[in-house]
Formats: sequence, structure tokens, C-alpha cells
Amino acid sequence: MLKKIAELKCTDPFKAIFPINPLDLQAITDHMRTNGFDEAQPVIVWKGTDFVVDGFTRIEAAIANNIKAIHVVEKEFQNDIDAIKYTVHLQRDRRNLTPAQFTRLIETVDKRVQRGGDRKSAEFKEVNYKPLDDDEVADAIPNGDTSAELTADVLGISPATVQRARKIIDSDDPNAMKQLEQGSSINKVYTSITKKEKQAKEKETTGNYKLIKITDKSDWAGWVLNPIIGCNQGCDDCIYYDLTMDVYGNFDPQFFPERLSAITNTKVPGSITPKSRNVLLCEMGDMMNPGVEDTWIEQTVEALFDAPQWNFIVRTKFPERYDRFNWPENTWLGAVVTNQEQANHAGEVFANKRYRGHTMFLSCYPLLGDVVFNHNTLTNVSWILVGAPITTSKLTAIQPEWNWLENILLKAREHDCKVYFMSNLRAAPKEVPDLHIPEIIQKSIE
Repeated sequence: MLKKIAELKCTDPFKAIFPINPLDLQAITDHMRTNGFDEAQPVIVWKGTDFVVDGFTRIEAAIANNIKAIHVVEKEFQNDIDAIKYTVHLQRDRRNLTPAQFTRLIETVDKRVQRGGDRKSAEFKEVNYKPLDDDEVADAIPNGDTSAELTADVLGISPATVQRARKIIDSDDPNAMKQLEQGSSINKVYTSITKKEKQAKEKETTGNYKLIKITDKSDWAGWVLNPIIGCNQGCDDCIYYDLTMDVYGNFDPQFFPERLSAITNTKVPGSITPKSRNVLLCEMGDMMNPGVEDTWIEQTVEALFDAPQWNFIVRTKFPERYDRFNWPENTWLGAVVTNQEQANHAGEVFANKRYRGHTMFLSCYPLLGDVVFNHNTLTNVSWILVGAPITTSKLTAIQPEWNWLENILLKAREHDCKVYFMSNLRAAPKEVPDLHIPEIIQKSIE
């Protein structure tokens, strides 16, 4: 049916859910100027209220083309949440939302369906329907649960995703939304924020230090201990810089000997899996870099001898420095290998017989290119950890090429070396055999 634009009510909450994109508006305006208003794409109006539920961009394009009346379809809704749910799913079917756009959508819907907003304005109350009051919100979803479940039901997502998005929205971290805009997932940014909060809490703690529990899906380490932070080498591929700067304000090497008490203060899990026993040392820097004093490392290593119940993991770009210290058997000593130069250096260092009593490994994280291990590199290496670069102020998230990963995997197999692909790797072979096409079908195609 035709409806005069002047009679339509283009207001929130519906207008705010999906803001008009200027580029889309220009394209639709130009198309409408040539072809007129497309009857096959009518505007959706709430029956009996004249409130526009969907089609705001088309209305603006019509106004720009001096079109006075447009085609609309009237649809009945039980209440405002029912109408919001309809427009959200209608729009999501059309759009491929980025993590940042989806987070803003969660924020908008969260405000509208749960916190009142314009759905209780005087203008809305004039129409013939009853918006949900706060004490009726629970009746809007089948299980009558929390506000997060209400927003989740409207958007067709899990309540956990809503909670994570709220955490990002309410965060004081200025980089949170920036990370989303650069393509990081909601879950990844949420994990980063909670990790920073734990690190900040650790910094402020003055008494009972404990190991920091790793909550992500990795199963090769379950705990973190940061007695030494920072690095003064200025590497372009550093993955620790941003987090350390956010928490401490600088990346200079620092020592917190009091944190070593966390080793004995933390209850040892009953399980003996790597996830329950492996402790990653110094996640916020490189504890073996030349800027770290020998006495700092000596005190740290001494504490490891007193904790045979744990297994400690060290990663460094300076593995030659391992030779200065007497490491306990419950320590994995690793060399960071992001490029060929570092691979060659690790091979030279790890060929040293001094390390044969320990688990030696290579940390190809972040893997930035194809690396070739010479015949000595993996002689004493038991494990290779491989991961894709993440987005930081120094790096851009990319996926390593499959042949890079395959070369590492095949070389590891030759030396009976274990390989762990981190969860952020998506590269994998996707080859399929050629299809057998019957001759009769080939002729019909031709």
C-alpha cells in the first residue's frame, strides 16, 4: 500500500538499532533517482501506529528525490521487544557485521529492550499498545531470566556473548573498540581485557600472591607468573609490548621478587595434565633479554628449584643466556623463532650438549615467514609451538601460509619432535580430488 512519508514516524528505538550508512544512502538515492521507489522493497510499518520498523535508508533516499509517498507493508507486533527482534533479524540477514558493528548493535539493543530508553517516551505512550514495564521484562522470553538473556534472545545469540560485549563496552581500555574495528573477535578482546585486569590486580596486591590462571582454550599451559617484566631491545615483532604498557605505563625491565611467593601460595591441582601443571614464566616481556640483571634471573631460578610440583616454561629470543644459569629439571627452555635468522641462532645454541637434560623447544609464535631448520636445529628439541601473529601496535594479524606450517611439521616428524598448533591458526590444506563428470553432463555444459 502507498503511504505518505509525512505520516510515518521515523523514531527510536528502531532507527537507532542500525544507523544509516552514508555510502548505502548515496547508492540507494542514486538508484532511486533513475528507477524510482522499488515496490519489491517496501518499508515495514507497525500496524496501527505508523512507526517505521525497517526501511529508514529508503525513506531518506525518497526524501532526497522529492518522493512524497512510498510503498509500505504493515505488520502486527505484540510489543516493542517483538518489533525490535523482527527488525534485528531482518537486518542481520542482509548485513555481514564486523565485530565492532555487532558490539555496537548489542549495546543499542541492550539499552532499548532492558534499560527502557525511548520505548517509554511520551510519543510511544500515545499509541495503542503497551510497552513492557521493568517488572514485565522477564515475561518477554520463555525462561524469564536475566537481562543478558533478554538481549540475547532478541539478537539470536548466547547470553555469554552479551556479557562479554558489555564488558568491552564498559571497559576503560581505549584499545578495546580499536581491536574490534581491526577484526579481533568479541571473545578475544574480552579475554584481553580480563587478562589486563588480572595483571593490574596482581600489580596492586601487597600480600598473598598467587599464580594467574589462564582461562583461554589452550591446553599446553594453565598458569602465568610475572616476576620479571619488560624488555629494552625494541623488537618489531614483540607481542608483549601493548599489554605491559597498558598495565605498567612503560616497557623497561622490572623485577618483582615478592611475586615468587605465588609458587608456594597457589594450591597444586590434583591433575597432572600440562594445562594444570605448566606455568608460563614472564608473559609480559623477555626475562632473558640483556636488560635483565643476572641477579634477577638467579633469584627466579632459585625459586623454581623449590617447586618441583610445577613445570615452568621460559621463552626468549636470547637462548644463549640460558648457559649462565643452573636450571632445574622441571623447566622447559624455549627459543623464540619468528624468522629464519632466529631459527639459525636457535639451532646454534641448542646444539650445545649442556641442555640435553632439559626439555628444549621452539616457539614459532608469531610465525612471520617460512623458516627452514638446518640439520642441527632440532637435534635436542622436543617440542615446537606454532601460532599466527596477533594485531598489536607493532604487528598485524595474518594467517601463515600452509606451506610454512607444513615445512615445520614435516621437519619435526623427521626428528620425532612434538608439534602444537595454537588455536589462532586457520591455515590448512583444502585440496580435493578432481570431480568425475560424466560425459553426457560435460556435453550439456558445453
